[in-house]
Amino acid sequence: MTDLSADRLREWTGRRGLVSPDIPAHGKGTQARFSWQTLLVLRLAATLRDRLHVELSAYKSTLRLLQVRLAGEPFHGLTGCFVMLDVEQAMLLRSPDASYVATPEGFCVLSLQPHLDAIASAIGVTEKSVQRSLFAAMAVR
Repeated sequence: MTDLSADRLREWTGRRGLVSPDIPAHGKGTQARFSWQTLLVLRLAATLRDRLHVELSAYKSTLRLLQVRLAGEPFHGLTGCFVMLDVEQAMLLRSPDASYVATPEGFCVLSLQPHLDAIASAIGVTEKSVQRSLFAAMAVR
């Protein structure tokens, strides 16, 4: 789901501490557990490293901040969203707006959609969550 090898995942979530696992491994033979939000942050970190050749140690606090900001966000609520990152901050952008096109120098804007689609596919989500229509109450007794 993250396109990271097991060794790289352990390095990033353990020794280097770029992203914290949601449930750390406890002792030899146990595995750390990750929420979909944490998987999303790991995928974004891999994109920064692989495609943009960013040194991730400079983004350590930003990745952790993004992980905190994504906690509690509903999966379907991030459809079409972007994240704007620099070495000090992470902003969640709810929609592509012309005001975001002129980003401050040093910022990187990444779409969440390809990462959300990959995670949804990997965990077997087949349809987007949709709010069902409300119906009129007939009577209250």
